[in-house]
Amino acid sequence: MKGLCFWLLFLVPSSASSLWDLPVPYTLHRGLDLNVKGVVLRALDQFRLKSCIDFTVRETQDYFIHVQHQDRQCSSSVGQQNLEKGHNISLSLYCSSINTVEEHFLRTLGFYPEHVRPDRDDFITIVYKNIQEGKSEMFNIVNDSSTQGVPYDYRSVTHFGPRQFTKVQAPTIRTKDPKYQDVIGRSWEMSPGDAKKLNLRYKCNDSVAFQLYCDFSEGAMCYMTNSSRGSTKWERVTRAEGGPSSDHTSLPSVTAEEGFTPQPPQEGHFMHVSTAAGEAGDSAWLETPRMKPKRQGHLQCLQFYYFHNGSADDQLNIWIREFNNETNTARLMGQVTGPPTSHWRIHHVSLDAQSEFQVEFEVQKGNGSSSGGISIDDINLSEIQCPDVTMQIDDFEHVLTTSPSGTFVFSPRHYSSGGYAYRFAVIMAGDNFVLGVQLLSGQNDDELTWPCLNRQVTVQVVDQTPNIQHHMSWQYSSTTADSGHWDNPRKFGRKIETNDTEEVFANPRRPFMALPSSEMKSLNFLKGESAVFALDFRDITPLINGSSLPKAKLGPTAVKLTPKNPRHDSCTTREPTTAHPATAHPATGHPVTGHPATAHPATAQPATPHPTTDQRPPTTMSDGATVGRSPMIHKTLDDRYSEQCSVTTVSFSSFHLLLPSVTYITLQKTWNSMNNND
Repeated sequence: MKGLCFWLLFLVPSSASSLWDLPVPYTLHRGLDLNVKGVVLRALDQFRLKSCIDFTVRETQDYFIHVQHQDRQCSSSVGQQNLEKGHNISLSLYCSSINTVEEHFLRTLGFYPEHVRPDRDDFITIVYKNIQEGKSEMFNIVNDSSTQGVPYDYRSVTHFGPRQFTKVQAPTIRTKDPKYQDVIGRSWEMSPGDAKKLNLRYKCNDSVAFQLYCDFSEGAMCYMTNSSRGSTKWERVTRAEGGPSSDHTSLPSVTAEEGFTPQPPQEGHFMHVSTAAGEAGDSAWLETPRMKPKRQGHLQCLQFYYFHNGSADDQLNIWIREFNNETNTARLMGQVTGPPTSHWRIHHVSLDAQSEFQVEFEVQKGNGSSSGGISIDDINLSEIQCPDVTMQIDDFEHVLTTSPSGTFVFSPRHYSSGGYAYRFAVIMAGDNFVLGVQLLSGQNDDELTWPCLNRQVTVQVVDQTPNIQHHMSWQYSSTTADSGHWDNPRKFGRKIETNDTEEVFANPRRPFMALPSSEMKSLNFLKGESAVFALDFRDITPLINGSSLPKAKLGPTAVKLTPKNPRHDSCTTREPTTAHPATAHPATGHPVTGHPATAHPATAQPATPHPTTDQRPPTTMSDGATVGRSPMIHKTLDDRYSEQCSVTTVSFSSFHLLLPSVTYITLQKTWNSMNNND
C-alpha cells in the first residue's frame, strides 16, 4: 500500500528525550475510518507480542499518540514531541495495511527509516536522478543512534521499496547485493530486526504478550516434566516409526526469491508418544513450567504443530491447571483426535488463565489398533487472541498447479462470537489464488440483526517461522458494510451443499485478497510443502466511538471423546517452580526457553469483568472472540489415579497449537459448477 498514498515524514532530532514512557497512551479519532481503527489495534498487539512496548487508551496523560484521518495521506514524525494536544499519526483509507500502520508507529516511537541510517551506503545506492522533485530529503542520511548496532535490515518494515517516489518508473534505491533488490519494501509486518532495535532503544527485553517458545532442538531446556500411566511415555526423538521422519522446525521452506537458495534440512528433535503398545486409557503427560499471566483479563493462545499416525480414537488432550486454590484443578481446553495425518499440522487452543498456571499435554491411547502415535513440535504460548479459523492445504504447489482455475477449497461452517455463520474459502486461479469469505445461513438467523455490519474480516497467509515472534505474515482486513454480501442469506442467498452435505443458504462470496503463487515462495509461507491460511471475523462496533475493544471471553467448544480417568494432581510439586535463566535468541534477544513469568509492570492490573458487544453465545464450535470448552470441562476432575508419577525433565524448545476450528480440507467444486450457487 505504500505507493497508494502521499507520504509525509517529519524528520526531527532523535534523542533519549524523544522516547515515550510506557505504556504509551493513545487515542483513535472518531473521524478515523472504522476499518483502519481495527487494523491499528491489530498492529498494537504485534508490538506487544514482539517487543516490550505496550499501549493504553489515554485517560488524563499530557502526552499521547493521536491517530487521525487525513485524505490520501500517511504522515508521522520521529519520536515523542511533547505535544499536549497529541502526537499525530495521520492514516487515510489508503494507509490501512498493518505494515504501514506499524511503520508509522515505529517512527513515532523514535525510529527513522532503515534506508537513511548512517551506514546505508555500504548496503544500498540512492539513485537521486530518479526521485520526484521535493522528495530527495526523504532519502538523505540521518545521523542518529536508533540503529542500536543491529545489522542492516533489508526486511525492515520501515525500508522504502526500490521504486519509492520514482518519477520515471526506474529504481530510486539499488541494493549492493542484488538478491535483496526485490526484498526491500516488501515486509508484511515488523521484522525481528525492528523488534530488536525497539527493545534495545527502550532498554527492555521482556515481551508484553509472549510467554513461551519451545522447539525441542539444540538441547534447549524448557524445564518440562514428563509423567505417565501405563506403558505410554513422552520421548524426545528425531524421527518416529511410521512418521514423522523429521521434526517440524527443520522442514524446508520453499523459496523462489532470486539469489536465495533453500537451506539444507537439519536434524532436529520433537516430542513423541507411541500408542502401538499398551492398554486403552494408558496416558502420558507433558507439563510446562508454571507461568503467570502478563495481561490480566486477556485470553492466552497456545499454538503448536502435531503429527498423528496412531489410532483414530487416540487422543491428544490439552489441559490447563491453575494454582489458585488447594485443589489446583485441571480443565480440559482442547483435543486432537480422528484420522491419521500425512503432514505436520498447525493447531491453536485458547486459554483463560487468570492466575499462576501450567499447560499439560496428555496423549491417551484409544481402543483401536495403532502402529504409530502422536507427536508435537514448535510450541508457542502468547497472550494475543488466537485466529478464529485456520485452514491448512498440504502439497499446496501441486494443488495449485493441477487444479482447474476456479477450484474452491472451503472450510466447514463456523460461527462468529455474535452467532453469524460463515465459511472461509481459498480459490485456485491459475498462477494466482484468492482468499475470501461467504456468509451462510445458521441456527441463530432469526435472532440476529441484519445486515451483519461492523465486523472486521482479516485474512492471512501465515508465516510458518517456528517462533511466532518472528512472523511476518501477509494479511488484509476489510470491514462489513451494507451490501448483499452481509445481509440475511435466507433472504438474499442461494441454497448450496456444504462439506458435510448439509444444505444451507449462501450469500455471494466476498473475495478479499488475491496473490500470485510466487508470493508463497518467500519467507516461510510454504513449509514442508504446506500452506496455512487464517481468518478472523470480529465485531469492532465499539470502535465507532471508542479506542479499544472489550476483552474476549472463552465460550463452549466441542470435545469429541471424553478422556478416561483424568488426573487430579500435577506431577510437579505445588511449590512455585524456580525460574531458570532464559536463553536469548540471537536475532531478537527474546527468551527461547520456558520459565515462570512475572506480570509486566506496565500492564499488570486486577482482573475485570469481560464486557461483550454481542450477547448471544454460539452453540457450536467457536470461531470468533468467544472460544470455548465442552460441558464436561466444567466438572471437577475428582478421579485420582493411584499410580506414581514418573517425573523426568525433558528438553523442550518450541510448540504451536491450532483451534479445533482448524480445518484440513479436500478440494470442492470448480468455479463453473459453483456459478449457480452465487
